[in-house]
Amino acid sequence: MKYKKSLLLVGVALFGCVALFSAGSVTAKINEKIVVNNSIGIAVSPMLSDRMNLEPGSVTEGKFRVRYPASETTEVFAEIAPYAAGEGNNYETGVFSKSSVYTKMTDWVTLGLEDCTINKKEAGRIYFTMRQQEECYVTYKIAVPKDAVGGSQHVAIFVQTIPNKEAKGDGAVINAYRIGYLLKNDIDGPGAKVEGHVVETKISGPLMFVPPITSSVKIANTGNLDFEAEHKMTVKTFFRKKEVYNSSKDNKDSNKALVMAETERVISNKWNGTPALGLFRVTQEATVLGETTTLTKTVLVIPIALIVAIIVAILLFVLWIYVKVKKNNKVRKSKK
Repeated sequence: MKYKKSLLLVGVALFGCVALFSAGSVTAKINEKIVVNNSIGIAVSPMLSDRMNLEPGSVTEGKFRVRYPASETTEVFAEIAPYAAGEGNNYETGVFSKSSVYTKMTDWVTLGLEDCTINKKEAGRIYFTMRQQEECYVTYKIAVPKDAVGGSQHVAIFVQTIPNKEAKGDGAVINAYRIGYLLKNDIDGPGAKVEGHVVETKISGPLMFVPPITSSVKIANTGNLDFEAEHKMTVKTFFRKKEVYNSSKDNKDSNKALVMAETERVISNKWNGTPALGLFRVTQEATVLGETTTLTKTVLVIPIALIVAIIVAILLFVLWIYVKVKKNNKVRKSKK
């Protein structure tokens, strides 16, 4: 009888262990294809959501994958932050701390997790653990208020590692890795307005001593909805009219640029293969909301050393003529 009870207890214990292991494996998805490195890092894919058109009162869900290629287990958090274009007009940097009418979506987004376990939740933030070769999905739900006004909304979801506090005492450098996923949405509500125009177009030249040939276009978005502008630079030889460069020939998508609501953006093109000497006809085109603006310019590319050589040659030629004329005049006077 005692033997049967002991056997029953062992069975229950084994079942409990299997159940615990199964539960743990459900919340920890390992991908052996992830290449392990020695640094503590995280990878996000994709890094940008597809642009969505949302209506007031609607609820939309989505997710993105987070991978952990490092060798040591680390604590991680995901958080919601506002996103806006940085200083200047080239969009090279972003600002993730300023709230505006275009970042109200930070209050509409709720974060979740798939294939990993949430350790703790805070307002706009979730905490979880990632192990070697582990991957999971950060999920998000966008609940647009019924009274939301029309316009674009920009939000970033950052995933960041938490440095180990115990390592601070040994003088080691503590690094935190942070990577973002951008959410860009248009709210189809009252007051939505798409409006913009080309402010100015520029082409380098007409005289250039050092290549490459460049062009730029400044575009203003005066509405509250983002839009894509198309831009293209073409270069032809001056005499034969042969096209030698077209910025949109290889990749048409590279000639599309997002112009965010109520901002100005400068978009540049560059012909890296510009020769040191040549005469060209350069055309810059920009299409904004169906209207195309075109600027064409003749550009001479010539090394300054060649210009100096030509000037010297002209001066020597003039001097030679002067000396020759003076010599002829002297000969005429001697014959008289």
